Amino acid sequence: MKEDIQQLITLQEIDLELEIIKGEKDEIPAKIAILNRELEELEAELASEKERLESDENEKKLKESELRDEEEKLKKSRDKLNAVKTNKEYKAVLKEVEDHNKQNSLLEERILALMDELDSLKNSVDVLESKLNERRAEIGAEVGDLTKKTDEIDKSIGSKQDKREKLLAKIDPKYSETYNRLSKRLGGTVVVSVSKGICSGCFMNLPPQFFNEMLRDLDIKICPNCSRLIFLKEDEAVKKD
Repeated sequence: MKEDIQQLITLQEIDLELEIIKGEKDEIPAKIAILNRELEELEAELASEKERLESDENEKKLKESELRDEEEKLKKSRDKLNAVKTNKEYKAVLKEVEDHNKQNSLLEERILALMDELDSLKNSVDVLESKLNERRAEIGAEVGDLTKKTDEIDKSIGSKQDKREKLLAKIDPKYSETYNRLSKRLGGTVVVSVSKGICSGCFMNLPPQFFNEMLRDLDIKICPNCSRLIFLKEDEAVKKD
């Protein structure tokens, strides 16, 4: 029976290791998705800044064109001042000159403001492009490492599953079939020891008669409380002898 117990424990260790590395593998797609999302967010931020930059550049060109038009109108209005003959006409043309001057001032202020915004946006775009290129390289390397890790895990899983199948073939079917059934139903640790009449899986006392039967038979049994496979610790079996 000692060999059966050791084989079951080894089988359980393999299964627990498989569970851990499969869990690690399952986390990898989520990690890659997070990295790709970071990249997408940086790309979106850069695109937004470039869009603002293009909008400001277009507005600046438009305002500069409007300013040229206003300056031409101002020139014509000033020329008209020399040709007016009445006071009323003079006042009307003078009003035109004032209006064009005022509009020119507004356009010049807006152009200056746009120039400041453009300087700031160009700097922001340069910084974001540099950051994006840097992170793209870093994320590419990280994704490559994660992909490599997936391949390594797959190899490890294959190796452990092969080892598991070989070990399973050596175990008495009455134990291996019960183990597989319990492992699917309970998951985690299903082979545990009994010490001083207490199951180390559920930490509950075994019924006295049941425990006496274990001491008598020295066999692997199923815990009546938690349904795990249980066996006597070696010191318990020695005491019985």
